[in-house]
Amino acid sequence: MRRAGPEDLKKVVEIEQASFRFPWSFYLFLRELENPASRFFVWEEAEAVVGYACYWVVADEAYLANIALDPSWRRQGFGRRLLEGSLGRLAKEGVTQVVLEVRRGNGAALSLYRSLGFKVVGKRPRHYEDGEDAWVMRLRLKEVFHDRSGDYREAYGKP
Repeated sequence: MRRAGPEDLKKVVEIEQASFRFPWSFYLFLRELENPASRFFVWEEAEAVVGYACYWVVADEAYLANIALDPSWRRQGFGRRLLEGSLGRLAKEGVTQVVLEVRRGNGAALSLYRSLGFKVVGKRPRHYEDGEDAWVMRLRLKEVFHDRSGDYREAYGKP
């Protein structure tokens, strides 16, 4: 995993278009490279970008604005690795909590976020362009990375 650069945008946009009904444009991703509040990461396998995560950081809180994996790389643990790696980087920057919104019907994403320690803290009715509700989820990084009180790894038997 590394910070995204202009050379990554073509592949990021391809992944975005394959992943979402209402994808971000090339220019929105380009703006993220210029945004000082943005933390835009890409995950590489076999020397190719296979996923990305984009956060907005304000003070000690991050908002997960966008994340996706190339469809051919899903269900192999790379999404978890991307999230774990990016959350670790944010924690090293002093971020103490991460907030995100996820489609109510996105069971795979909900399961992944819950397994990492995110908790549902609210609901946004008709949040998405098509009228689907969003769950608001929050992860307190201190619980996972410092005192391990919310550490999912212990529950799953991982060191």
